[in-house]
Amino acid sequence: MRSANKISSCEKRSENCDYLNLGKLFVHRKDFMQPESLDQSCGSPTEMMSQRSICTKLFKSLLSLVLIIFLSSCGIEDPKVKVPVITNRNFAEPSEIKLKEIFRIDSSQVTHPIDIKFDKNDDLFVVQYDSEFINKFDRKGNFIDRLNFEKPVYFFTVLGDTAIIRLSRDNTIKKADMSGKIISEYDLPQHIPVELTPLSNDQYIGLFRKSLTDKSELFTEFSLKTVDKKLNEIKVISSIFDSYFSGNIDFEIPVFPYAVDSKSNTVYVGYSSDQVYKIYAFDTDMKLKFIINNELPPVRMSEKEADYRKETAKRFKLPFYFPNEYKTFIELMQTDDIGNLWVRRASNTDLYGLNFAIYDIFGSDGKYRSTKKIGDTHRIGVEIIKNDVLYIIRPFGSSISAYEFTPEAENE
Repeated sequence: MRSANKISSCEKRSENCDYLNLGKLFVHRKDFMQPESLDQSCGSPTEMMSQRSICTKLFKSLLSLVLIIFLSSCGIEDPKVKVPVITNRNFAEPSEIKLKEIFRIDSSQVTHPIDIKFDKNDDLFVVQYDSEFINKFDRKGNFIDRLNFEKPVYFFTVLGDTAIIRLSRDNTIKKADMSGKIISEYDLPQHIPVELTPLSNDQYIGLFRKSLTDKSELFTEFSLKTVDKKLNEIKVISSIFDSYFSGNIDFEIPVFPYAVDSKSNTVYVGYSSDQVYKIYAFDTDMKLKFIINNELPPVRMSEKEADYRKETAKRFKLPFYFPNEYKTFIELMQTDDIGNLWVRRASNTDLYGLNFAIYDIFGSDGKYRSTKKIGDTHRIGVEIIKNDVLYIIRPFGSSISAYEFTPEAENE
């Protein structure tokens, strides 16, 4: 495997340099592997495979072999199978959703909340930034309990009657009951879960990361893949290898945004850049059903937003470097209770401000329906739709708000 120094020298030669890990070879390319249908070109939509190059001269003689491996890894179905492409062109101006607050959890109860997980009773488990505590609240926002761990919680999710936990600087995955008592643990030294969502038959889809140096922020591999109940890999959907310092990994939004609709058994995987706005719809066996292709002009990052992001990076002690003047289209994805797909996309902050989330809504058939605007949100925060409630998580303000929410309202 090449040294970090050689990888850095490659980065200096390219404005958008990332790598595909093919065994021990790192292929230099401008976009991560897209889960493309075989009636489309494989890889980046802005460049052909013949235009790609290997980072170092040492690997140039092996280019043909690498390309064959890459092409075979991109194959999803029989090349003769045509996958429907739904193209959306006419997007409306966003209309603001008027929200009625049910309850608010403030900074006296949570500190820098970054996520919420729910148990079968719809109790809330709040994950906090760099904290060894998981605070538990009931569905009305009343504090119930505090789960205390010996190290900051890096990953926490609820699966049935148990919690799956990975602590910072710990290579084991722990199973715990809903009080936080550890039931069992097992080693998972390489791929660390970042997000995990149930599919079916004890299978899950999730984002995993693996650091290739001692410093976790350097040269990290992110993989979106399906796993079994012990988190053993079943299928890799897409992966990217890069450094936060290159600017290609945006710490404010998911590396691979995805959403699962249990009603239609559809898995949506976002594929976007500053020029591309696509969504791939799979069944739970990860067979491609259709592609949503959205045609919108690129969104420029304003000077005000660039300054705001620098402030965010400084506050959370994260690197800041964005070489692109335009923003990645897809920022977050989720489904509502009636099967609509909600996609938070990049917005013009000069026009809409820094504290509004813009959501495009698509039906289960992939067709565009409307665009909504949700106020008092932050790009680094999270919005969650669950059981006719919209939760807005604000890490900066150290608060979580729950609002009455009716999905049908987006048809009005």
